[in-house]
Amino acid sequence: MAAAPVRTAVSPRDNAEDRSLRRTADTTQAAGRTVGWFALAFAIASWFIWGVLLGATSVVLGFIAYRQGSRSLGVWSITLGIIALLANLILTPLFATFV
Repeated sequence: MAAAPVRTAVSPRDNAEDRSLRRTADTTQAAGRTVGWFALAFAIASWFIWGVLLGATSVVLGFIAYRQGSRSLGVWSITLGIIALLANLILTPLFATFV
């Protein structure tokens, strides 16, 4: 004899909580993408102007974007920001020494 499947009642309250959690996750991911694009813009700009300031800013914003779910934008921003930051801190004094 086969056992009958066990079913649990789903209350409308559970569905409302699930929708609220999904909406919060979607909002967090959208915010992560926005922060990620700003971080990438700062990282690219740091290669041309204010390398230390914009490079450090892009690293911090990239980390925030990474934590909020925009992993690729966060990693690109962190990488480009660190390269610009180190290049500005190392190459600028060397250039000033030899010129």
